[in-house]
Amino acid sequence: MEAARYAALKLELAHLLGTDRPQYGARKSTLVQDLLAQARAGAANQPAAVTAGA
Repeated sequence: MEAARYAALKLELAHLLGTDRPQYGARKSTLVQDLLAQARAGAANQPAAVTAGA
């Protein structure tokens, strides 16, 4: 699901690549930060992983 959101945003912003790369990066960064926050929140709610040899 997140990959689809990222891909859709990249397509939406593609026109900025040649004219306004800082805006392209800023708008893409907003989504990336949101996705990272969601991933971190999800990881915080997961039990600790058991590693081999531990």
